[in-house]
Amino acid sequence: MANSPRTVHVKASDALLGRVLQTRLTQHLGGLAEFAPPDSEPKSGVVVATSPACKPEECAELVSRGASVVVLAPVPTASEEERYRSAGAAAYLPMVINLGPLYAAVAALL
Repeated sequence: MANSPRTVHVKASDALLGRVLQTRLTQHLGGLAEFAPPDSEPKSGVVVATSPACKPEECAELVSRGASVVVLAPVPTASEEERYRSAGAAAYLPMVINLGPLYAAVAALL
């Protein structure tokens, strides 16, 4: 029995970065996911967020509502990763040009 696709929300503090992330994820994941409009409020599904756009407290709130949160960190640190992991983040990834780890993390949650 096939499950329906989970909704993916992309949250970025920069609109252009958000569009690029959503475009790249759409190209890679194809029909595995449905993408929410950029201005929608995430309530569940998978949330791909840059750390400036989603603080650990917001991450915890999203997780409490049933979302799986993947955090992209422009300048990753062990202490920040611990805060996001404690908040329930499913993945904490460095924001790099190679998006392979991001694709794998989101696909695993779909």
